[in-house]
Order: sequence, then structure tokens, then C-alpha cells
Amino acid sequence: MDLSTGISKFEMSRFNHQIKKISDTGKYTEKISGFDQELREATREFESLFIHNLLKTMRAAIPKGKFFDGGSGEEIFTDLLDQEISKVVSKRGIGIADVLYQRLTKS
Repeated sequence: MDLSTGISKFEMSRFNHQIKKISDTGKYTEKISGFDQELREATREFESLFIHNLLKTMRAAIPKGKFFDGGSGEEIFTDLLDQEISKVVSKRGIGIADVLYQRLTKS
């Protein structure tokens, strides 16, 4: 995993694959079975990645203390924690996935 971005290569390739499917199909959304479900999943994943990067940026803004430094173990743990928080929050949604879905399904 690339700790500088917090997004694994697998997650990005999966997301890019889904976006490619969306762009390949374009405006023929009503003819493709299961397309809506895949589009919704892709927009939820995008929202999850957005939330993860938001959390990561917020944590970076907090100054590190001198006495309580967990080193690289703490960095890995907080990154994994942020990933899980972003997954949970994106299931409920903050609205980004819905807006993206509506914009991508417009003819």
C-alpha cells in the first residue's frame, strides 16, 4: 500500500475498471442489465476514497506530540482505521455518491 496516498493499487485499479465500464457504456444505461448497480457501487467507492483522503488530511493537520509518538506502527494503524471509518460512513453516505450517480445517468 502506498502510505503517501492511502489508496492501494488494487483499489485504484478496481475503481478505474468500473469507471472505464461506465465511460464505455456512456448513454446506453437503460439497455445494460446490472449497470445501475455497478454505477452505484463505483460512486460509493469514490465517496469512500474521498472520505478517506479527507480524514487523512485532517489527521495530518494535527501537530504530533513529543511524548506520544507511535512511529510507523501508529501511522499504519491510523491509516487502516481511516479506511474502515470511510467505508462505514460511505455506506450511509454524505451525498457525493448520489450526486455523481445522478450526473452520470443524465442523458
